[in-house]
Amino acid sequence: MAKVSEIEEKLLDHLPDDRLYSSLALIRQAAEDIWADDAPRIIKDYTDHGITHSERLAGFAAKLLEANDSRPPSAEEMYLLLAGIYLHDIGMQCDVVKFPEIKARAEALGARFDVEFTAQTASDYSIDEQKSIRNNHQYLTAAWIDHAYCTGETMLGRATKSVPEDLVDDLMDVCKHHARVPITDCPLTFRFDPTGRKQLVAALLRFADELDVDGHRVSIETVKNFRLDPRNSVYWWLHNRTKIIFSSRNVIILTIRLHPDDVKWYGSFVHAAFITEFQSKNRPVLSVLAQNGIPIVISADSKVVEHDRAEPLSPEIVQALRAMQQKRDSPGVRHVLVIGGAGYIGSVLVRKLLDRGYNITVLDALLYGDESIRDLYNHPGFALIRNDLRNIEAVCRALQYADDVVHLGALVGDPACALSEKLTLEINLAATRMIAEAARGFGIQRFIFASTCSVYGASDQILDEHSPLSPHSLYSRTKIGSERVLLALSDDRFAPIILRFGTVYGISPRPRFDLVINLLAAKATCEKSITIFGGYQWRPFVHVDDVAGAILKCLEAPLQAVQGQIFNVGSEDQNYQIAQLGDLVKELIPNVEVVCKGEDTDRRNYRVSFGKMQKHLGFTPRRTVAEGILEIKAAIESGRIPDYHDARYSNYKTLSDEDRIHLIRYTRMTLLYAGGWEE
Repeated sequence: MAKVSEIEEKLLDHLPDDRLYSSLALIRQAAEDIWADDAPRIIKDYTDHGITHSERLAGFAAKLLEANDSRPPSAEEMYLLLAGIYLHDIGMQCDVVKFPEIKARAEALGARFDVEFTAQTASDYSIDEQKSIRNNHQYLTAAWIDHAYCTGETMLGRATKSVPEDLVDDLMDVCKHHARVPITDCPLTFRFDPTGRKQLVAALLRFADELDVDGHRVSIETVKNFRLDPRNSVYWWLHNRTKIIFSSRNVIILTIRLHPDDVKWYGSFVHAAFITEFQSKNRPVLSVLAQNGIPIVISADSKVVEHDRAEPLSPEIVQALRAMQQKRDSPGVRHVLVIGGAGYIGSVLVRKLLDRGYNITVLDALLYGDESIRDLYNHPGFALIRNDLRNIEAVCRALQYADDVVHLGALVGDPACALSEKLTLEINLAATRMIAEAARGFGIQRFIFASTCSVYGASDQILDEHSPLSPHSLYSRTKIGSERVLLALSDDRFAPIILRFGTVYGISPRPRFDLVINLLAAKATCEKSITIFGGYQWRPFVHVDDVAGAILKCLEAPLQAVQGQIFNVGSEDQNYQIAQLGDLVKELIPNVEVVCKGEDTDRRNYRVSFGKMQKHLGFTPRRTVAEGILEIKAAIESGRIPDYHDARYSNYKTLSDEDRIHLIRYTRMTLLYAGGWEE
């Protein structure tokens, strides 16, 4: 092997197998060749991701392993760690000639490219093409390894052919999970060896990469030339001012050293925006390390400090900081994160907000598809992060620019929740706490949470926000639990607002026909017959457009008027008995037969008062149940809804489909939040 650093030599001592040692020598040489100054360069004038970066990562990996209280890494684990250290970023320099083939493999692994590639040579790649490659480089790295191993081609061919065949897929996984992709999605063990700790190896690589904040990695020219957004500009430039110190074998102190004048003007903001974010986004990785006997703590002593000899921040960085502060401090709501923004309510709300000039980020796993928001992709105020709300890294990315959060994401409805208690508890309850704590850490005050009037259960009284709660389902229990978690976090810095919606109805860009009014109207239109079970039960109803209007009212109200408040959302005149709904449907849709049957197994029975929201915020729903029934009828008759039986219109049917539920079934939460909620 060519000359290596002292730290690398120390790690290589774990490789008694000459075959693995020789393979690493080829891999390291290939990485050096790929990053050589005279090599074709797709990502030009960006940060240092070459062999010196790898040497620093080896140093951090060695420091992390010093905190190991468990069994030492095996030869194969150390081999994968070092191979990943050398190769993890090569996707940024992907072979130009074979790029179309490698890109296709990357897309099969999960990459999503948002531009059309037209470059013919390395020097032809536009800034937007380079950004798209950088955003997907973890997939491109894995795809290049796969391509090179299968074909023996490119600068990587000889090196990958030396990788033991049982470890090729594991090396691809380690590289793929070193950035952006949730670390908890990485398989726990090697593909062919259940004793090999693949997720641990990926976590070591990932956190070592996070710790590499060497000041020589980026210049101010890079910040200007690469047209980074303000947050990334500041993040990369702060590498020049950041120090990582291991104060003990498992405690890390992060300090950002700024000129005293810069600390005065920007210190608290930099701490909240960058140190807090660093802590939040690395929680899943630290959790994986801790599970494997490497308990690493980011010290509470991490802070921004004054340094008299530090150069004042450059004008470009000051401008970027001011832009970020202005976005955060400007009056009114400017940028809203809508979690579940592609859903039944979210897709209506997002359009309302865009129409009023808000900037919107949607975080959504798109379990029900993207038809509800597809037409918004080119809207200048719209951004989508397709990911699971249990993924803390995706949550932190979504929170970066948010002024306020609307949390609509959940498994919704009793039948859907009954399919998996574990999934329901994680998504509806544990994730709420995780998201709220992250939002609070980002300094976001206004946090609107979608709850339900079904928390009231059954009662013959008119129920208001102070009435006792009597949940009759897992769904309503998780909503009560989330309400309590949020209100316990409420203080001067965090202002949760709880909205308990009546049963929602009406047409949405993501239609649903598992809701009682929508279902009755559809059956009456298509089959001229509806069945009423029981009929005496009371339910409060509210149109989906009015739900979005209520959320908008809470976004625009003075914070002191809504902070820590619970509001029922609906209107007294839309408290209906189910039998009354049947009569109304028959009145509005001609020639419909109403069949009445015995008792309903659903024991919920409640009428709700909505006076608080009308009194405090002046909110009154504008749409009626009759309007909702007629719009469902019109949507079906016009062909907008070709078949209301389609599984995509039902939460329960969609979640019962293994081809859809796999999108969320295997996401694992960090142990800091998962578990313990069953009690």
